[in-house]
Amino acid sequence: MNDTATFHFNSYGQDFDLVPRLERYANGDRVALSFWYEESLDDNDPEATYMAPFAKVTVNMPEVHLNEGEVLIKDYAENAELVAALVEAGWLLPTGREVNSGFVFPMVARLGGPLTDLS
Repeated sequence: MNDTATFHFNSYGQDFDLVPRLERYANGDRVALSFWYEESLDDNDPEATYMAPFAKVTVNMPEVHLNEGEVLIKDYAENAELVAALVEAGWLLPTGREVNSGFVFPMVARLGGPLTDLS
């Protein structure tokens, strides 16, 4: 596991060491940010692990104008607590803007903290 960019997060009483993964959406070439954690394949073999997806925190809306370095963050529903913790830790830097996407309003943010080294 990559300890240089690990985010410690507690979800429903379970601790996770989340590893960020930055990729690009095929449609629009914008940053796609997801978090992964190490999952055991065999309780009897601590070396038998794989990286499992925990959450994708960005959304892709290619029709929405973003300034250089900005991303759209899904800060509602199942992502609300994780995104709040990432903001508090300085990993996400809200711009104070939101965009309308039907009944929800994704937050516009910049990557901060260790995420800047990955982008």
